Amino acid sequence: MSASLVAAIHTRLQLLAVELEEERRHFFSMLVLILVAGVCLGLSLALGTVLLLLAYWDSHRMLVLVILGAVYAALGLLALALAVQRVRCKSSPFAASLGALRVDGRILAGGS
Repeated sequence: MSASLVAAIHTRLQLLAVELEEERRHFFSMLVLILVAGVCLGLSLALGTVLLLLAYWDSHRMLVLVILGAVYAALGLLALALAVQRVRCKSSPFAASLGALRVDGRILAGGS
């Protein structure tokens, strides 16, 4: 019985280690993608803003700045709202391990 318990604990720890590694890889890949996207989009917005300002410098430069500022603020708030929603909806990072431990606990307690 103790050998089975040790084997079950060992298996659960291996599962936990695999899930931890998957979460670490996912986190760093997402971090790199977000940083690259942020830099590219930031440069694109800056160059687009300069282009529009130069195009309307003599006639409506203040209007262009106000409109672009409002658009950037709206996009930033939308991105923030989406990020908060994704954080709230993400499942537990160790759901499989916790589920397996619950089943083990029920088995050891004598239930099924």
